[in-house]
Amino acid sequence: TAPVRMRAMVASGLVFAAIPTILFLIPVRWHIHASGLVHAENETVVHALSAGFLKNPNAKVGSRVAEGQLLAELENPQLAEALLEVEARLTAAEIRRDAYRVEDPARAALESRKIPAIEHERERRLNDVESLAVRTPTAGLLVHAPSESDIGQFVDVGEPVAMLASGGWVVRVVLNEDQMLASSPQIGQHATFRPRNNPQQIIEGVIQRIRPLATRTIESLALTQAGGGDIVVDPSHQTVEPYFEVTVLLKPKPDVELQRGATGVVRLDAHPEPIGLLAYRSIVRFLDNLAKG
Repeated sequence: TAPVRMRAMVASGLVFAAIPTILFLIPVRWHIHASGLVHAENETVVHALSAGFLKNPNAKVGSRVAEGQLLAELENPQLAEALLEVEARLTAAEIRRDAYRVEDPARAALESRKIPAIEHERERRLNDVESLAVRTPTAGLLVHAPSESDIGQFVDVGEPVAMLASGGWVVRVVLNEDQMLASSPQIGQHATFRPRNNPQQIIEGVIQRIRPLATRTIESLALTQAGGGDIVVDPSHQTVEPYFEVTVLLKPKPDVELQRGATGVVRLDAHPEPIGLLAYRSIVRFLDNLAKG
């Protein structure tokens, strides 16, 4: 009858209307993707202890070095002259002391009292000259060092000369607030890394460290648009929104060669969310990117 057919049509319409709605609300698993920069797990910067001109670089990037190994030699004529001058003063004081011992003991005692101060100054000058030899404070892989093209360059006291790496490889990835809320990263959580220069490779890893405070300053320029990355920065290199830094420790993979400074994409698991909410966020993100562009 007509009423029965009408009820059937209404029921069918409700079913067909409900199916997309239900599908739209079904929670699905998804992932966060963010840019990251490769670093060594432990990095040691070697600083110049004395100022001078680079004379002789002794080690090459990529080589393994031992503790105390010579990395480079600096040249500073003023330090060498100062050492010669104080050594001459010390020799003269010792000669005068020895000459006065018999004829004038009081004068000899006076000269003797001067000698310790001169010896202390000589030790200081000698340390300055010896510090012109830049040596490794620890063993490791040399990831930055002066080359032949740097010969003659002036290096000031405290200026970084080289960098040593040890331990495994880590990726420092920056997440915005939405990404942090969506993934809620935890120490020990699984992550993967895909290098940009070798995108077919996927390297497993775990979260090692999470910086608790957000910042608008990104230390790694390569992650920003100014360095070819994705993060938007203003002319002062401040980010448009605050970011959190997460460090992922990568598991060794013999067939993949990594280098410090390499970039790539880190993938983190996110909380399951309804398809509709994901679609809405994608649209909002797309419109937001259009507005920023």
